[in-house]
Amino acid sequence: SLYAESLVKIAENDSLKKNHQMEPFLGELEFVQRRLDALSVLMSFFKGEYQNYRPKFPHFFTPFCDLQNLGSKKEDVRERVGVLGPIETRKRQVYDPLSPLHSFLLSHADASTATAIAPLCIPLNLPLGYIHARVLVARFQHAEISDTSQPALVSEVL
Repeated sequence: SLYAESLVKIAENDSLKKNHQMEPFLGELEFVQRRLDALSVLMSFFKGEYQNYRPKFPHFFTPFCDLQNLGSKKEDVRERVGVLGPIETRKRQVYDPLSPLHSFLLSHADASTATAIAPLCIPLNLPLGYIHARVLVARFQHAEISDTSQPALVSEVL
């Protein structure tokens, strides 16, 4: 991407290397790589029969920083949504990297979906197992909305 190329050009600057100011640029490059990894997972999943369900990819990520303020940027201090999803945080402003998937998960919350999108945990900087837990929560929500039976405790939860 153009942004990543710009970061590489700036990072190649000898004065930055001499002044040991590389860390912010390397961190931002890692952020770009994580986005690319997440996009690969999303694009491979949302094709074929799921193409029409494809969410808006930019909503999975926090915005890029301003390159001019990269060295002095403040970390995004917004709290991340917990494993129960948006139901536990209705009054607080939080960042939910899986919010673009919410409506899809309500209608497609099964083990195969969880397994297919689980690789998103690493590039989205989520704990391993987080997506499986969110899919299970979506299954409980779907059962409540559609007035059907809840997932079985022994086979689905444990």
